Amino acid sequence: MRRTGWPYLAVLLLGLYCDRPMVAVAPPEITVLEPDPNTVIRTAEVDLRVRATSFRPISGLWANGLPLAYRESDRSWHLRLALRPGINRIVLEAADLEGVRGRDTLYLLRLSLRIRRGADMRQARAFHTATPLADGTILLVGGLSHPDGEAMAEVERYDPRTGRSYPTAGGLIRARAGHVALPLSDGRVLFFGGARRYPPRTAADFVREAELYDPATDRFHLLPLAGYPVDRAFFDAVWYPHPNGPYIWMLGGWGDLAPASPDFVLGIRQDGRFYLFRNDSLSLYGSSGAPLYLEPAFGHLLLPLGARTYALLNTAFYSAGSTSQNQLLELDRPRARALRPFHQARTGHAAAELQPGIWLVLGGAVLTGSMPGSFVPSIECFIPALERFYLYPEPLFLARAGLRATKTPDDRIMLSGGWSAQGISRAVEWIELER
Repeated sequence: MRRTGWPYLAVLLLGLYCDRPMVAVAPPEITVLEPDPNTVIRTAEVDLRVRATSFRPISGLWANGLPLAYRESDRSWHLRLALRPGINRIVLEAADLEGVRGRDTLYLLRLSLRIRRGADMRQARAFHTATPLADGTILLVGGLSHPDGEAMAEVERYDPRTGRSYPTAGGLIRARAGHVALPLSDGRVLFFGGARRYPPRTAADFVREAELYDPATDRFHLLPLAGYPVDRAFFDAVWYPHPNGPYIWMLGGWGDLAPASPDFVLGIRQDGRFYLFRNDSLSLYGSSGAPLYLEPAFGHLLLPLGARTYALLNTAFYSAGSTSQNQLLELDRPRARALRPFHQARTGHAAAELQPGIWLVLGGAVLTGSMPGSFVPSIECFIPALERFYLYPEPLFLARAGLRATKTPDDRIMLSGGWSAQGISRAVEWIELER
């Protein structure tokens, strides 16, 4: 069959006489200049300033369908935008003269907090626990009373309604700091883990026994423990729902790196462990098979996000710098997925859920070795649905680490104690949402 050159000639002529150049179609690129999308906005309105670029002139730009006005002086597009409280989803769209459109999505957080000082605690303490009780008081237990010192056994009940604090009838049986408190459904509180000093140096520095506090008697008693003892401090633990009974899942912390060896090897752990709580006793159920996160951690927090899903929030500090350990942990898989880092690296921080879907991350320290080198005064808002952190523009009154954040029934957050540049603190701060 004879080939003809006419089809090839037709294609050549089409290219020569086409009045539009044959180039790839690229949508306009959108850059948000104001406001800072990583900072919380406190006002009901904001000046949105956007720049759109393309190899063709831009004909228009819209935010949620509202047109922006072009300003030649700074070559950007402007709109006064109203924001509702919480997360605002802004769909940005730019079009060039040929009608080619580019899109981007902006998430702005509008939130205004009221931060004020409260009446001090009776006792200065850091790396303690602060647990709300059924009568509305906050149970403040143990902790450090001075830097690089021993833990204490003193306990007090703080009444947020009056700002007054009074000692309990009985203190801890074992002084401890860097421990965990878990409330029970019957109103009692379980305490376990911790160390007798910071940082722990030997096996004898770890508190092996668990204790139960009973508000009815206002006293503590030791709890039977079967299997390997806790032997951890400055870790975190949460209730783990299971059909066989309530389990406690603990993760990381200072501890013994060689539990099977007769010699105690002090270090920072990266594994998890399960304990079964039943009939007022604790028994070791087992360890999580493989480490769920990449680096050993202490001073971290576990935030329960539902469906056996938790956020691990922390920064690990080294002589050469720091590494974010923020991760989403899904125990049913099991798997871990990295989250964005904090805007300001921190460990030994506190956190509380301000309202559903919005967590506040508060304070903390930057470490030099195992000791605080500087203290972080800032607040960050963590939005699990977006897996993002927003920096709040107003700091805490006192920058400190080892503080505790406790949500009260009236939707306020009480910050208690902590280790600051001035030493261990008795300070109390209150945070609430301005409506």
